Order: sequence, then C-alpha cells, then structure tokens
Amino acid sequence: MNYFLKTKLKDRLDYCIEWKRNAENYIFHRGITEAVDEEYYKQRPVLRFILAIYFVPINFIEFIKYVKFIQNIEKNEIEIEFLTTQLDEKK
Repeated sequence: MNYFLKTKLKDRLDYCIEWKRNAENYIFHRGITEAVDEEYYKQRPVLRFILAIYFVPINFIEFIKYVKFIQNIEKNEIEIEFLTTQLDEKK
C-alpha cells in the first residue's frame, strides 16, 4: 500500500474514533438532561401530561432520530474495526 492511501486510512480512522467519542459524550449528556426533566416533572404531573400530549408528533420524530443515531454509532464501530484490520493487514 502506498504511503498516500495509508495516511488517508489513518486519517479516516482518527475521524471515526473522534466521532465515536463525541457521540458517547452526547449520549451521556442527554441522559443527564433526561434525569433533570424527570426530577422537574415529578412536582408538576399535570404539566407533564399536557406537554406529552401536545408534543406527541415531535417526540415521535425525535425518537426516530435517536434510533437512526444509534444505528450510525453501530455502523461507525464496524467501520473502525474494518479500518483497523486494513491498516494492520497492510503493514
């Protein structure tokens, strides 16, 4: 493998690892936000019910986005494994 392709593979692998790290950070902070929301709405159950009914379409779309995000994380892990094996194979 020539040097140019090897450096491009390394750059892509670095990018994938950085994206995975950022995605894990996002999921962690999303969990914190959800915990805060739970605590806030414990004292306001009527408001929670009204907002849950009002935002059903938006919450459904957010759920679909979250499922797609999890799928992207899984695809990224497969890509990291593939790039790692390609780089190790060519050494």
